[in-house]
Amino acid sequence: MSYSLSSLSVSNLWVKFVCALLLSLITARAETAVITIDASKPGPLINPRMYGIFLEEINHGVDGGLYAELVRNRAFEDSRPPEGYSFRNGRWRDEHGFDSGFSRYGYTTNGVPFWSLIQEGATKGAMYLQTTGGVTEQSAHCLRLDVQETANGRIGVANNGFFGVGITQGAKYVLSFFAKSGEDFSGGLSARLEDASAAPCSDEVRFEKPAAVWQPFRATLTATKTVPKVRLVILSSGKGTLWLDFVSLFPQITWKGRTNGLRPDIAQMIADLKPGFVRFPGGCVVEAGTVETAYDWKLTVGPLTQRQERWGPWNYRRTQGMGLFEYLQFCEDLGAEPLYVGFAGQTCIFREREHVPMDQMAWVRDNFLDIVEYANGPTASQWGRLRTAAGHPAPFGLNYVEIGNENQGPEFAERYRLIYDAMKARYPDLTYFADLSWTSRD
Repeated sequence: MSYSLSSLSVSNLWVKFVCALLLSLITARAETAVITIDASKPGPLINPRMYGIFLEEINHGVDGGLYAELVRNRAFEDSRPPEGYSFRNGRWRDEHGFDSGFSRYGYTTNGVPFWSLIQEGATKGAMYLQTTGGVTEQSAHCLRLDVQETANGRIGVANNGFFGVGITQGAKYVLSFFAKSGEDFSGGLSARLEDASAAPCSDEVRFEKPAAVWQPFRATLTATKTVPKVRLVILSSGKGTLWLDFVSLFPQITWKGRTNGLRPDIAQMIADLKPGFVRFPGGCVVEAGTVETAYDWKLTVGPLTQRQERWGPWNYRRTQGMGLFEYLQFCEDLGAEPLYVGFAGQTCIFREREHVPMDQMAWVRDNFLDIVEYANGPTASQWGRLRTAAGHPAPFGLNYVEIGNENQGPEFAERYRLIYDAMKARYPDLTYFADLSWTSRD
């Protein structure tokens, strides 16, 4: 075998070239990378609204979580059947047969969920749910306690909160409730916090005999120890019949000191994220499983006893305690832009979807128009007046509105256009959004 001089020379040149290349790469990799930061020169500007948070009432993220109320089923409305569902084959189902999840976590229409009767020693009595006669029309359910015997023991009712009421030694908790008594009732009431063994975990407060009509009561309980799970106990010292409604227990200290406020620890964790915006109130909470349970902000404003609770898509009832006003106030306290998401006439697409008929869409459209007036309108306007009465005469500055949550299909497109056209005509400077992430599935 023989090679020409020219071919050998070319081969040697390629070998040398490849070796040199590999050597340069190895050398380059061996060098230490250096990043130089000049703090005297500004870097690229980042829009503070580039990221935010999404706040939804799911897995008790609000009731039993961020919202500071410690009593579960405070208004005794948890016995209401889920709106828009009927009882068939042992379950509360919508018209398509989809299960509401009502019985999943202890809800029942035949009792008082999350409350229990305390009957110790020789005492005798019974606890009942009464579905009429509550403190307001919106809070018509109330608890009735019939006491036959009070000797040698204790009789009353207890509430364990959402997952047990956690208390801290020295902390104060504000107890409030409405009560009334029958003509046969003698005696008064007392309340305290105690652990599972009935050992006291707070001081005990006493109340006079309730009147024959609903009467508000209020007191402060001071925790005498730190306990992760206690219960609120309200006891009767007399015989006869009495009624309770809207029993509430709040930590005295809330985030930013707000009345009807938020847990300081959770709210501050969110604040530390420095969100540029807050998207609320949902999620599937916006659309829910039926039109009757879809989010209607007008049910969430005004006095707490007049806020009509609603069954939610995550298998529990929403108290509406953290309503529209509280959401907007939270955004303001965070220094974040509120991004409101409203029901657009189509229920959750992951359930058996329903649609508000187009000739009945006026209230859906008006809910969008009116929320802007509530948030931004003058104090003399209909909805601005309601915001002012809640303690915020200045506008909240709502700039972003999302029409619907996760929607799809031509039915949504038709409803979106109706709402968008009305909104754009009245409020042309707002920014509008639509979530079309699922539209391609149709």
